[in-house]
Amino acid sequence: MKKNAIVLSILFLMAVTGCVHSDILEPVQYPTYVYKQPLDLVYLKTLETVDSYEGWILNPTHKAEGYIEARNVVYGNLFDRDTQYVRFVVKPVDRDRTSLEIDLDKSRCKETVCLDMLEKIHSVIDALPKRELTEEASQEPAPEEEPMNMPPDTASAEY
Repeated sequence: MKKNAIVLSILFLMAVTGCVHSDILEPVQYPTYVYKQPLDLVYLKTLETVDSYEGWILNPTHKAEGYIEARNVVYGNLFDRDTQYVRFVVKPVDRDRTSLEIDLDKSRCKETVCLDMLEKIHSVIDALPKRELTEEASQEPAPEEEPMNMPPDTASAEY
């Protein structure tokens, strides 16, 4: 009976100490960056930078859907309540520009950590040589031309 009380007391203390730790996350607004770079290059540099970030590992990424997920592998709590994860969204703005942002709904990390990761990615991509916009992207779309009034097909006309 005494052993059961001790075991229950230990379990109770473990559960209480797991709930006490709550310095994770309040919703914040992170910047969205737009680069004059192709999607593939921004995605690759984001992937490489996140992969090299100390204490974080990549989750399966989905280039077709435009996101990269990573999670923290350094836990400070027995019940892993402080597990941090982040999702970066990389999507095309137009043919020559790509945006990078943090998906707030799918991320849970300390503000300073997420911001530091985003700034590190930004510095890597910003250091790349700037691409010139193609002629198509730099010109405004041409106004639509009105259809030409053509005479009716004379071959089908009866004389």
